[in-house]
Amino acid sequence: MNNKFTVKDLAVQAMIASIYTVLVLLLPWISFSASLQVRIAEALLILVFFNKKNAIGIIVGTFVANLNSPYGISDAIFGTVATTLVCVSFILLGKRNWLISLLIFPALFNGIIVAGIDAFMTSTWQNFVVFGFYVAFGELLVVTVLGIPLKLLFEKNQLLNELVK
Repeated sequence: MNNKFTVKDLAVQAMIASIYTVLVLLLPWISFSASLQVRIAEALLILVFFNKKNAIGIIVGTFVANLNSPYGISDAIFGTVATTLVCVSFILLGKRNWLISLLIFPALFNGIIVAGIDAFMTSTWQNFVVFGFYVAFGELLVVTVLGIPLKLLFEKNQLLNELVK
């Protein structure tokens, strides 16, 4: 794998960020939900397993999408921190144990951080655990139902595989 960042890499990362942002903004009622948050765009996290550079597109997409959150810049910053922690975890640990990493890190980091953002912004810390569970469950749902099949599709389809490598 080439560690240089090329014009092709820039184009691919812009495409990933755009797709992530559009998926979130098309479905705001589930992407920013205060009950069960199911962010379909999180299925794109699997792209980091193909190339660590893909973390850039996902992180940028998260930031841009979260600027449209009811919590605005707070969600943009801290939600992006959660995504960054997930991507770094995938890069450091994920290739060997991708399935375990996919099932643990998105739910863990997003469950804690997103629930923390909500609790802080609404001053309702009594809901922290419940909302954290809902966010974690939503993440687990997305990566299980969409992420795993998407990863398998990208592995089998040579054109898709080459695009994200």
